[in-house]
Amino acid sequence: MGFTAFQVRALLLRRDEAVIADVREEAAYAQGHPLWAANFPLSLLELDAWRRIPRRDTPVVVYGDADAPARRAIDVLRRLGYTQARPLLDGLDGWIAAGGELFQDVNVPSKAFGELVESVSRTPSLTAQQVGALIDAGTPPVIVDARRFDEFHTMSIPTATSVPGAELVLRIRELAPDPATPVVVNCAGRTRSIIGAQSLINAGLPNPVAALRNGTIGWTLAGQRLDHGATGTAPATVAEPHHALARSGAHAVARRAGSTWAPARPSPPSASSTTTTAGSATSPAAPSPSASRTSTPSRPPARPERPEPTRRRTFGCEAAPPGGKALGSPALIRR
Repeated sequence: MGFTAFQVRALLLRRDEAVIADVREEAAYAQGHPLWAANFPLSLLELDAWRRIPRRDTPVVVYGDADAPARRAIDVLRRLGYTQARPLLDGLDGWIAAGGELFQDVNVPSKAFGELVESVSRTPSLTAQQVGALIDAGTPPVIVDARRFDEFHTMSIPTATSVPGAELVLRIRELAPDPATPVVVNCAGRTRSIIGAQSLINAGLPNPVAALRNGTIGWTLAGQRLDHGATGTAPATVAEPHHALARSGAHAVARRAGSTWAPARPSPPSASSTTTTAGSATSPAAPSPSASRTSTPSRPPARPERPEPTRRRTFGCEAAPPGGKALGSPALIRR
């Protein structure tokens, strides 16, 4: 027996732990798939399954195509110990016949989230031409690349520094200590630059902040040169005053979201307690690894009133056009 489209929908609505595994190659997956389907190419399934699906009793809903049959993928998964791997009955045709939608592109949920953030927050952005003009004029902003280092090393915007998105709030003041210095966040397309720029804004960075609209893709389409093999990274050590500002900004964001922090257990002082480095967080004021971030149990608090936006320094960048179609936005196929 397999899973019907209605059973899969019920799993999702209940927020049960489950995997919808599209075992086609990525090119076929990108042409159309259910929103929460994950790409597990049959050619890589044995290598990826244990890392990406750690619990062997997780329900795994499998579908494929003639080149990557679901039955063959299920045989592989069962040999690997997945006892609840079953096919999606009638595959994508059955999903569509039951009223299910297909989405184009890859990483659709995160991209949709980025577009929502930009639309709601009106995240400022600059075009490739605008950033290029600033660089050519000899007054470049601080450009930070929010992708993984290996992506940055492959291709990057000239003068950019690699600062993976999760470290932006912590490390940005080491690169732009003057609040008047503009900061531009880029990625390959849109999502990580939008999330990175808005994270800096939400965390209270006083500098003018903008996302590079459409990232290195937009840069290339504008006919501008990319660097290859760049190695620039943020300083490994964060000064304690900058660390304190970053920590304060992060806690303010958490409070606005209705989250609380459990008290940190006291830790013994150390000689290196005045700085934070890339691999450690040793400031006595920072939460220790044993401190757990907790949400308010059972009934969440009422959503706080959204404050009126404060006026920020800008450098001629535009907010996102409401409802505008943007390069890289996930497209919805209705059949």
